[in-house]
Amino acid sequence: MMPLRAWVLLVAMLLPPLVCAEDKVATTPPIKVQVQVDAQGHLGDITPMQKLDEPYASLVQRTLAGWSFYPARVQGKPVITTTWLTIELKAQPRGNGDFDVQVVYLGNGPRFEMLNPAYPGSMVRERTEAKITVLATIEADGSVADVHFGQALTTDGVSAKDFEINAIAAVKKAKVHSIIVDGEPVATHLSIPIQFALGARTIPMDLKPAKGSSKSLVAEKDALPGDTMVALDSPVSPRSTPEG
Repeated sequence: MMPLRAWVLLVAMLLPPLVCAEDKVATTPPIKVQVQVDAQGHLGDITPMQKLDEPYASLVQRTLAGWSFYPARVQGKPVITTTWLTIELKAQPRGNGDFDVQVVYLGNGPRFEMLNPAYPGSMVRERTEAKITVLATIEADGSVADVHFGQALTTDGVSAKDFEINAIAAVKKAKVHSIIVDGEPVATHLSIPIQFALGARTIPMDLKPAKGSSKSLVAEKDALPGDTMVALDSPVSPRSTPEG
């Protein structure tokens, strides 16, 4: 782990605002990193999708190079895969003014580029926030198919219909780069969390299951709202991801 003194200043330059818990742990928003997983499960060609200044760029490179994955297999033979990891940097205070910085693995899957969905005007007026989960299939050619509602949490559990409509519309317009296995793109299924928060915060607060979403909870066991997009059937998975 690496000591850190000017964490907030770093993130102000590189990333959206930190999420700071009461215990002062500071966490960046998710960072996408393109990697190649070789037939032995080692990571190479590690390329963050956004600029990271030193020493954090080196920290990410060094940490990911030490991670080990189960490689994808074609007809039982391990093969090379190109995928996109989702990571975050977490700063833990030491108590002496310094921080320890960790690289935390959140998942991997296609590179999914989506514009923020429109915030429903009626929900702004009512000061209603939400966390919506949308499920979708990413075809081998990168097209988005079978987009449907998974589950929702909303302020006071109000109906999520307006949020749902806008979230699904945004997912359908997303630009996607599919996972590449042995030189060929493959289809995957995604669980995509979308957060609607008012003010300067990026995470909604005090949410409850939305009215009418209980059926989805039963039907879609993987549709629980999370904080990070998840490929439900990625062809590679981590053996070990030691803390950075």
